[in-house]
Parts: sequence; structure tokens; C-alpha cells
Amino acid sequence: SRRFSDHCLLPSSRSGNRRLRFETVEPRQMLTTFYVNGATGDDGNAGTAAAPFATIQHAIDVADESVTPGDDQIYVFGGRYAENLTIEDDDALTIRGLGAGVTVEGSGPGDTIDIDNSDVTLEWLSITGSDEDGIDAEGGSLALNFVRVFGNPDDGIDAEDLTSLSIR
Repeated sequence: SRRFSDHCLLPSSRSGNRRLRFETVEPRQMLTTFYVNGATGDDGNAGTAAAPFATIQHAIDVADESVTPGDDQIYVFGGRYAENLTIEDDDALTIRGLGAGVTVEGSGPGDTIDIDNSDVTLEWLSITGSDEDGIDAEGGSLALNFVRVFGNPDDGIDAEDLTSLSIR
């Protein structure tokens, strides 16, 4: 016989029944993951490992618009990305370089990476080429893991009003 409430009785191969208890599980957050490959990607793709985006900024924009609650992750395949990035994500965002040599090189006026009131982790990246700051972070939190910032005429990292800053 079967009965459902806070537990369940299920028939077993032996005579009699076996009792299983169900426990309440805490709410889970889903990670939204996107991939970027400047050599083979296309911003019209789905952003999966098999069909990556071409630009990091497009992945940031799609992650910011994602309706899935939880943290967002962007994996960037090796290469040089001529982009200025703006991050204003409501969820925590991690951008992680994959393989050797992921360089974000500012391609226009302003900071190479501009972060506004977001919780951001950058990992395994080189950041260069702006005409201002390499990274300008204001509000939120910033973690830099194995990040190299160089060749920027103002500050390498300009961090103001952050709740936390971690550099390793």
C-alpha cells in the first residue's frame, strides 16, 4: 500500500513495508553559465560551451537579463578581447578565463572594466589598454583571483565604497 504525508510507505521485496522519511530541503539557487570564444563564437549563439558568444560584454548583458535566480558565471576561452566592459548585474557574477592568455584590452575611451554596485569575481584574466583605469569598481564587492592589470595611464584598480575587496 502507498500513503503520502511527511513520510511514505512503499512495498518492499521482503514481506512488510519499508518506511522512508522525506525531509525539507533548503531553497537552492541555480547558476547561470555562459561561454565566450572570440575566435569561434557568435553573439547570436546560445552561449553554451558548444555554441559560445563572441564577446564578453554580450555574455554580461545576457547574464544580467537572466530571470534565473542565483549567481551568474561566464567562462572565457583564451584570446585577446578588444572590449570595454560595463557590469551592473543584480546577481553575483564571476568571469573566469579558461586556458592560456585571456586578455581584455580596452577598445575605446574610459575604463577597461567599469563595475557599478555589483558583486563581481574576476579570475585568470589580464586587463590592459584603457585610457583611464584598468578596473573601476564602485559599490558592491570585488574579488580578483590571479588577475594581472597593467598598461593603464590612470589607476590599475580604482575601488571606492566596496563592501569587500579581495586580491589574490
